[in-house]
Amino acid sequence: VTLLDVYEPSRENHTIDLNATVNLEMIWVEPGTFTMGSDSSESGHDANEAPQHQVTLTKGFYLGKYEVTQQQYLAVTNSNPSHFADDPNLPVEMLSQVEAIAFANQVTNIARSNGTLPGGWMYDLPTESEWEYACRAGTTTSRYWGDSVDPAYANYFGNGINRTVPVGQYPPNQWGFHDMLGNVWEWTLGAQGGYPSGSVIDPVDSTSGYANNRGNSWKQGAGYLRSAKRGLWTYPNHSTYPTSGMNEVGFRLSFRQLSLPPTNLNSTTVLTIAENQPIGTIVGEFNATDPEGGVITYHFVN
Repeated sequence: VTLLDVYEPSRENHTIDLNATVNLEMIWVEPGTFTMGSDSSESGHDANEAPQHQVTLTKGFYLGKYEVTQQQYLAVTNSNPSHFADDPNLPVEMLSQVEAIAFANQVTNIARSNGTLPGGWMYDLPTESEWEYACRAGTTTSRYWGDSVDPAYANYFGNGINRTVPVGQYPPNQWGFHDMLGNVWEWTLGAQGGYPSGSVIDPVDSTSGYANNRGNSWKQGAGYLRSAKRGLWTYPNHSTYPTSGMNEVGFRLSFRQLSLPPTNLNSTTVLTIAENQPIGTIVGEFNATDPEGGVITYHFVN
């Protein structure tokens, strides 16, 4: 008898309507701890994947079930820069990290305008640690299906396809994400910095250096097809200027809470204000707690 540990997140999948006919589905990723990077014993290991270190993510986040498709990108930006453009469900490519971030900002504005954006939330790119955490999905092998190379699980160079394929054609990882390895490289939020020597909590990406992406593509071989493999495009101008070689780079959208709303906000008396009250008169009172320990500011409105 084989027992499978089925991933059952505490929150249902999140879907954002990009227009009247196109939406984008996201899966909730629970907070947790994992080992990031690889050691020299892993086949294909690169020096920038060391040292292996423990990462704890204290906040959950949503991540796109699939790579952003050309249909989704077109619905938001009214453009499609892709080289392979013969199917709307192909991943969008030929775009920079800056353009991927701009797409996320536009989706945030769409959600805000239609009243579906919760306070303190925004659409974004995943950080590098968030991406690897979701890619590994609880596994410690070099690939989320194991250590062996298997063309049944990913679109990479050597399987004879030699181009992108529509998203979702390959089996998902243990948390339900498709194409985390192969098809297109995926932009992450920041730059490719060095790894720390010890454990870290909620790390942020570097803000200087080479723009970073993860996941391998249809254009590179099996050695790059690993959960620990870091960005291919290690040239500063690739963060802003697409080139003809970038028909292998796309992205995946994330949705995260940046701040928590105040709690225990309640009025102890009706805030009625009579004219000509002496200075110092208390006309009302309320209490509130910032769950993150910060300072709460307020202002009066009509």
